[in-house]
Amino acid sequence: MKLLARAAAAAAAATALLVLLGACSTGAPSSSGSARPGASGSAAVIPQLTVGTNFSMSTLDPTKASYAGYVNQLALETLLKFGANTTLEPNLATSWQQTSPVTYVYHLRHGVTFWDGDPLTAADVVYTWNRDRTPGSLAALGFGSVKSVAASGTDTVVVTLSHPDASWQYTPAGSNSGIIEAKFAQAHPGTLGNPGVLTMGSGPWVVNSFDPTTGAELSANPHW
Repeated sequence: MKLLARAAAAAAAATALLVLLGACSTGAPSSSGSARPGASGSAAVIPQLTVGTNFSMSTLDPTKASYAGYVNQLALETLLKFGANTTLEPNLATSWQQTSPVTYVYHLRHGVTFWDGDPLTAADVVYTWNRDRTPGSLAALGFGSVKSVAASGTDTVVVTLSHPDASWQYTPAGSNSGIIEAKFAQAHPGTLGNPGVLTMGSGPWVVNSFDPTTGAELSANPHW
């Protein structure tokens, strides 16, 4: 499978993509540029990085394809992220607290929008995580102790566990727990992540196309 990324910002963005996917590459990645007219009529080079992988996937839906996380970690943002020495850091959530042995509360960052311009809300997190933990989901790892996921207002998410579970704290930073816009997913029941449908995230890379036989093409999110 091939992942093709284009960005207006050059080396830094391309290097980030290479670091994330280099472990999956079947060979040395190559970079090339394609030209488009600039404001003055001169050709402007758009940096492009092509990365080969040694796996294939039929969908970008994390509940149906375990490898989807390799693409989704570029496109879908998680509430938390891993820092040095696996410490947890804010991402979509600016803060979080464990208010009881079985209760975790997450406060979302304001001003986050999906690629279609709609704002991220707690309802999107609730929908995504409840979908992830559906029986049979390949994204359910880490959600086994979850009793409920609920919204408290538009920017607070409350997770209640069925029993104390020290491992839960890391799940919101996992590559398969990225948040998908609920409205988009509900409009495509059964086909989310398929070629021609794709997905809807808020991350730094927008998925422009996906073909299981040739790969996926992503471009930099200008609003990220």
